[in-house]
Amino acid sequence: MKRLYTQLFSVLLLFAIIFGCARITSPEGGPEDLTPPVLVSSVPGNEQTNYTGNTIVLTFDEYVNTQAIENNLIITPALEGEGAIKSKIKKKSVILTFQDPWKENTTYNINFGNTIQDVTNRNIPPDLNLSFSTGDYIDSLQISGTITNLYSKDPVEEALVSLYTLTDTLDITSGSASYYARTDTSGFYRFKNLPPGEYYIYSALDKNNNQKADPDEELYGFYSDSLNLVSNITGINFDIQRLDITPLKVSSARHFGKYFDIEFNKAITSYEVLNNDTVAYISLEDKKLRFYNTGFAYNDTIPLIITASDSINSQLQDTVKFYFNESEIEADKFDYTISPTSSSLVPNAKVTLDFTKPVRSYDRDSLIFEIDSLNFFNLDDSLFTWNTTRTQVSWDMNLKDYIKEDENLKMLLKPGAFFSIENDTSNARIKNLRPYKLDDAGIINGSVNTNAPTYIIQLLNSRSLEVIQTKYNEPSFSFEYLDAGTYFLKVIIDTNGNGVWDIGNILERTQAEPVIYYLDDFTNTRIIELRKNWIVDDINVSYTVNNQ
Repeated sequence: MKRLYTQLFSVLLLFAIIFGCARITSPEGGPEDLTPPVLVSSVPGNEQTNYTGNTIVLTFDEYVNTQAIENNLIITPALEGEGAIKSKIKKKSVILTFQDPWKENTTYNINFGNTIQDVTNRNIPPDLNLSFSTGDYIDSLQISGTITNLYSKDPVEEALVSLYTLTDTLDITSGSASYYARTDTSGFYRFKNLPPGEYYIYSALDKNNNQKADPDEELYGFYSDSLNLVSNITGINFDIQRLDITPLKVSSARHFGKYFDIEFNKAITSYEVLNNDTVAYISLEDKKLRFYNTGFAYNDTIPLIITASDSINSQLQDTVKFYFNESEIEADKFDYTISPTSSSLVPNAKVTLDFTKPVRSYDRDSLIFEIDSLNFFNLDDSLFTWNTTRTQVSWDMNLKDYIKEDENLKMLLKPGAFFSIENDTSNARIKNLRPYKLDDAGIINGSVNTNAPTYIIQLLNSRSLEVIQTKYNEPSFSFEYLDAGTYFLKVIIDTNGNGVWDIGNILERTQAEPVIYYLDDFTNTRIIELRKNWIVDDINVSYTVNNQ
């Protein structure tokens, strides 16, 4: 038995030695491989003519892998048919077999993007492209430019750029293009090996890889002019943005409890009821209007003519029949918010109350401004400004007209100061108001150098992007009474002079009005840092409008 155990132990030891010697491990130490694969040869060769085979072979100087290569190649012009591709790796070579034939007398360009990597550290060959022709001539024209984000003006990486012929009835929202490219980390793109012709150019952040833009989900944009390509064209730069071109319409109209709700299929920027001054309503959630019963008989159907517009200024006029039912569902709460939220008011500040229901009436004597227990006052009715739906009231308030710099003013809103359209009353609230102290404030000064006749200057909180202050057409500007913090300065070229930023419309091929951010050339940052009792000067922006 002892001899049997000895023999068994010897056999196990032999197996351990054999498999231990055969085990392959990664070498330890040494420099990390940061060198991407280098293309050694290809079939067809780059810029080869008269190629008619259905296989492409790329051979590198090291072993490689592929990643979703069948779906992520950018082939221009696009293949006809389903475009099915089979891939195979053989040592250091990638073999691609194409099921659909090439077009005759056509120059093709294949951009491999990030689809090929080495096997060690997944290094990617930079700018890996292959061009060849099925005829005896290689097209050689190019179009290049940069894609940026409209809202941040940052370059957009991995954006799909699409080129459509001028006679094509499709665009980036409706179908496939003739040619494609992708942007690099700097937002730069280049189309190579193009034939002469006239083109439209678009771009999209194509997250689902369907080679078009989904307007309700993806950023996209376009260059407004057509391109007549007879020689290389550079500097075709434009922005991508959110631009929902879905036709505006009423998506539902129904009663909800004791109310009646009209909902649109997307956010609306303005609205109005044309044929009935007695209805009361409020905007909810950007795309819903809630109507209140102001004395209509239950179940009586009443037609309303409603107009609305959206962010691309498309207009809607529709007739909706509404009615009210009795309901035991609890009524909406009547509440309000006060802005500014801070107690410190700058000179000539605007105080605003926003209500959750339309206001039927208010009691001026219940809105009291108290200096001390013996000194108080009410504001005259003429100072109040109401919006059309009576859901907001505001007034200008310069505290220096009422108190000294070291005093506080107390705003008292007593119960019942405001009555809603449903006759419930506002709750009591107290807000202390005091003049903004210059010692706590900062100032930002600068200039705008432009030939644009009208423009808008906005100071933004750098974190929330909230617009802090706005000025119009001031070549030399000063933003005062600012809290310590970090800011952006944005200039909008108000092309049509309407005082608001128009974001364009692909259906009309109108671009968004230009936006320019202040950029510190020395630090290469947009951030403007401001501390208490600081003055920051020389925040200067230049922009030239090309009137041609």
